[in-house]
Amino acid sequence: MERFGKGISAMTMLLTNESKLARATPEKVASEIREKGFYLQLPPVKDDYLLDLYKTPTQAVY
Repeated sequence: MERFGKGISAMTMLLTNESKLARATPEKVASEIREKGFYLQLPPVKDDYLLDLYKTPTQAVY
């Protein structure tokens, strides 16, 4: 909380062990909320080869 500042409620949802989540398990989400007071999900890391698309043609790795 020190790094992010005071939190605000963004979403309320019922979370059970049977809940279906896209990229985390309900157990992991609940555990982090208990331990840290929040759960932060970041977008997946891009593969290295995708990062070459934004380089100039002379810098791109083929």
